[in-house]
Amino acid sequence: CRHQLSTDVSSIEKQEQSITTAIDFLAKFLRSALRKQVGTFNITQSYLDALATTVQGLLRSQIESGTVTSANLLSIEVDELRPDKVNVKIEV
Repeated sequence: CRHQLSTDVSSIEKQEQSITTAIDFLAKFLRSALRKQVGTFNITQSYLDALATTVQGLLRSQIESGTVTSANLLSIEVDELRPDKVNVKIEV
C-alpha cells in the first residue's frame, strides 16, 4: 500500500497528504465564503457574533459533507496590532 506523504514528517497531520489537502480545502472554502463580509461592515461585537454564527454553519456543512471529521471554532477576535483585522481560530 502506497501513501502520499509530504516532506514534513513532524506529525501524522502534517505528513499525510490527504489530511493536509482537506485542511487546505477547508481554509480556502472559508476564505471564499467569508469574502463578502470582509471590508463591508464595521467591526463591532454584533458583527463578530454574526461572523461566529456564519463560521459555525460553514464548519458544520463541511463536516456533514465529509471534508473533515471535526472542526471547532475556537475564537474570533480583533487583532491586537491591526484593529481592522479579525482573527478566526479553528481546530480541525
